[in-house]
Amino acid sequence: MAKAIYDRQLVDVPFCKMIYKHLLGLPATLGDLADIDPVYHTSLKWMLNNDIDGIIDETFSITVDNFGERITVDLKKGGRNIEVTDKNKGSYVQAVVNWQMGGAMKLQIDNLRKGFYEIVPIHEIADFTPDELSLLLNGKHDIDVNEMASQSKYTGGYDKNSTTIQFFWVAVKSFSKEERGKLLQFATGTSRAPLDGFDPAFTVTRAEGVDENALPTAHTCFNQLVLPEYKSVETLMANTVT
Repeated sequence: MAKAIYDRQLVDVPFCKMIYKHLLGLPATLGDLADIDPVYHTSLKWMLNNDIDGIIDETFSITVDNFGERITVDLKKGGRNIEVTDKNKGSYVQAVVNWQMGGAMKLQIDNLRKGFYEIVPIHEIADFTPDELSLLLNGKHDIDVNEMASQSKYTGGYDKNSTTIQFFWVAVKSFSKEERGKLLQFATGTSRAPLDGFDPAFTVTRAEGVDENALPTAHTCFNQLVLPEYKSVETLMANTVT
């Protein structure tokens, strides 16, 4: 993951938000639990919003399945002997959240952070939000065509005013979200747009020695689409949309 950021490459790591919060050193909240266990989240939220004295019979502990063996884990020192009351329920809920969102996998999280920081130190990403860090790694699902066009380069005889280039962007604007993703996949190797733009820039190059019915080709290592000199939008779309 860190190497991908360092090399400005996108990866497909659809982790829950909490993983990115761990990498950023941010604390877990009750809302984070909804991502992985909405039923448990609803139960704990109910506890916070209602008087639980005489209704909830819990202690500051949790029972987990350890490879088929049921074991009790204290959420604080001597937790199994501390009853949860309406007075201390806030501390209990936060302790449960801390365990579910990190404590239960502390070794793995610590190793993930250690490996990540060897390549990208925490101070380099400290200003990011979890959502921004996810976008940095995974890219944007929604592709802004105008933004993409303004950042693109043209070679081989094309420029931004070339007729075929004008046809190309008219066609891309008419594409569905899925079709735009397929276009990027074909030309760059990823179906999503990087948060801070392609590097190298998305490039459209004129194909040489082919007629206008030829199919486009690509060099994904260079984010380069090699586009024949189509004479109409209809011909371009017939050869680019599948």
